[in-house]
Amino acid sequence: MAEESVLTMKELSKRVGVSEGQLRQLVRDQRLRCFKIGSRIYIPPGAWEEFLATQTEAPRCPDAEKDPACDSSIAGAATTLSGPSGDARASARRAQQTFEKLKSLSKRSSTGAPAP
Repeated sequence: MAEESVLTMKELSKRVGVSEGQLRQLVRDQRLRCFKIGSRIYIPPGAWEEFLATQTEAPRCPDAEKDPACDSSIAGAATTLSGPSGDARASARRAQQTFEKLKSLSKRSSTGAPAP
């Protein structure tokens, strides 16, 4: 059995298909184990797999335990959620007003005259 060796950020990036910048952010956030030798960062064997294990979520509706709520549409599920619905409506209203304002401004010509 071949022993797995430590990986540089570049090597891990190529191996898992994630950019070096994203890996560096995971290291900064202390979500991915690493160690430094001088100024170089190394990822120990198994660290990426550990990270994935902590980030992986179980399916919300596994086939073995089908939840009837999962059969509903997204719009239907949103109506059953509790929470700050008044705040959400106010936020949606402000977003719509901003959209309308920007839309009307974009219809104007460079002279500032309203569009016909």
